[in-house]
Amino acid sequence: MVKNRPTLFEQLQDTGDTQSIVASWRSSTPVRYAIIAVSVLLCAILYPDTQHFLFKVQVYHTSLIGSTWQKETVVADSYFPLMKPDKEYQAAVNSVRASSPPVFTRNHAAAAVNNTPVTALKLWMIADAVAYINNLPERAEVFSVIEKVRAEILRQPVISFRNVQRSAAVVLSENGIHDNTVPSSAFVDSVQIRTRAEQMAQMKIDGLTLPFAVAIISQSIIPTHQYDANATNEFREQRVAAVQRTNGIIKRGDIIIRKGDVVTTENIRALQSYGIIESDPASPRHTFLTMLGSLLHCILLYSIIILFLAFLRPVLFRDNFRTLIISAMIVLTCVMAWGSRMIDSPLALEYLIAIPVFSMLTAIYYDSRTAFTNTVCMALMLAVVRDNDYTTAFSMLIAGSLGAYSVLDLKSRTQIFRSIGFIAAGFVLSIAAMGMENGILWKNILAPIATSTVAAILSPLAVYAIIALVERYGTASTDLQLIEFDNLNHPLLLEMSDKAPGTYQHTLQLAQLVETAAYAIGANPLLARVGAYFHDIGKIRKAEYYIENQIDMDNKHDHLPPKKSASIIRNHIADGLELAEEYKLPPRVREFIPMHHGTSLIKHFYAKAVNEAQELNQQLEENYEQHFRYPGPKPNSKETALLMLADSIEAISRTVDDREELESIIEKTVREKIDDSQLDDCDLSLKELHTVKEVFLKNLIGAQHQRIQYDEVNGQDKR
Repeated sequence: MVKNRPTLFEQLQDTGDTQSIVASWRSSTPVRYAIIAVSVLLCAILYPDTQHFLFKVQVYHTSLIGSTWQKETVVADSYFPLMKPDKEYQAAVNSVRASSPPVFTRNHAAAAVNNTPVTALKLWMIADAVAYINNLPERAEVFSVIEKVRAEILRQPVISFRNVQRSAAVVLSENGIHDNTVPSSAFVDSVQIRTRAEQMAQMKIDGLTLPFAVAIISQSIIPTHQYDANATNEFREQRVAAVQRTNGIIKRGDIIIRKGDVVTTENIRALQSYGIIESDPASPRHTFLTMLGSLLHCILLYSIIILFLAFLRPVLFRDNFRTLIISAMIVLTCVMAWGSRMIDSPLALEYLIAIPVFSMLTAIYYDSRTAFTNTVCMALMLAVVRDNDYTTAFSMLIAGSLGAYSVLDLKSRTQIFRSIGFIAAGFVLSIAAMGMENGILWKNILAPIATSTVAAILSPLAVYAIIALVERYGTASTDLQLIEFDNLNHPLLLEMSDKAPGTYQHTLQLAQLVETAAYAIGANPLLARVGAYFHDIGKIRKAEYYIENQIDMDNKHDHLPPKKSASIIRNHIADGLELAEEYKLPPRVREFIPMHHGTSLIKHFYAKAVNEAQELNQQLEENYEQHFRYPGPKPNSKETALLMLADSIEAISRTVDDREELESIIEKTVREKIDDSQLDDCDLSLKELHTVKEVFLKNLIGAQHQRIQYDEVNGQDKR
């Protein structure tokens, strides 16, 4: 059994069901204000005063050295120590650890061996040597020399470095007190006993007996002190604890740094030390009131873009997804500004903040005014999060604005080089200007210039990468993508010119009309033209049912009921959407297919149905008119609204030649669309509508001008 094809209404109803949840959250007022509230809170948490109050974080990095102090003059309100920089202190600690000698404790078991004569020792290592000497006639003299040498060696501590690296000095601990540090000259290394014994005994013992005597001496002396790892660690930690963390005292009332001063290393040390004191929970400088002030500060800055959207871009503001994207840009700017402030690096990381990227994306997907306003908001947020860093904020404002302006007329991917130049110029000129104004040495602005140049190169690359991802996986499209479809050799248009030549000519006429009107009111002429090319592609499937294609044939609708005719006419919307999906037309172009009719009434067939019912004295069913209306949606942009007006006006204009009558038809058509609420969802103003009507009149008159008939000379050869 052949499955019946769903009607256009059913298709669009199914689509509407799947999109209802998305549409509901995108237009929900509570969701919108929740997005705003969460964004404000996230940004406010990153403010310096909030960070200090909540997390006791106060940061003064060495990256500030060479810059101008933008904040107010800082005066010490109490005595505090001038702390050493962390790196300097850590270097001192590492040096102390490395130079701390090992600790040796007394080996009490050694005394029993060392104080016993060798003849009384029961050591197997020396048994053979003792037996050899006992057989000598001069054994008494030899043993006497051995005992004297042993006693001489044991006058100094004997140390064994078996389990520790040899050191030029050692600490001899007694009763847990590690205060006796002795040099190598004051102790005997156990490996040196044999050498010392040989040197002392060789003058008194003959050559044959000497090796036996030396062996007895070296084997009968036990180290008097042994290495103690725990005591060594304890001693090292005691020395580390004694390392000074301060380099002096700052007195109450001392000026730490004045506003406008160039920041020096000493200033940073003093500010870092002062920040440690301020982190004390008892400090009165950061209270709940200061955090509340930070929150209010954030609200006021965030309101710059929100008020702009609410009053000047209400369509954007009512779209929660677009508001979320703007808010995400601001929050990410604050996060990156906070990260650049927390990371102490010789590189000017603050110039890698992606404000130029966000500015360009806003200009591409929104408009230039929104981009500039968003750039101002992001730059001010950056300045606050980086603790009043006006210099970086100013550079980001200039570079971001130039980046946004460089992509306003985005027609080619080669414009990336222009964007790089604009952003780099904005960075370099602003950094140089601020440096000269504040008297900063050129060597101190080389790092910001180098980092910002890298950012100028990476920013357009990131933008074009994001555009490619969005075009591939998202629903938004740019003029770059539209250019690919601004081609009359597109397969759909070639098929239209072959199967529906009248519709094709109608399409070309509309494209010229809407493009000119879009230029006149500041809309997107490229989008208007491409949308006009593809708005009627659904007529390809049943071209013969449309009057403009009925060449040398009867009108098929003469033999159909009005309701059936209206259904066929309406189906070109569903057919067009199917073809648009099949040929992967951009979403912005697909919108023109249903929106160029909106929910308008198919008046010819509706009037025919009403007249037939009256003639037959039949009662029409309730909501009968809905069968003769297009399913919509209504135009939601200037470009789709222009196409709706042009489509209706151009079709009627073919039946008139008089200028006044044409002007009257244009006025009447526009008025009917307004009265039918077809233009309620777009942002066309009355002034723009007036301009559009003038443009349409001028162009339609030009298209309908008549050529004169040229006379021929009588009697002349027509060749």
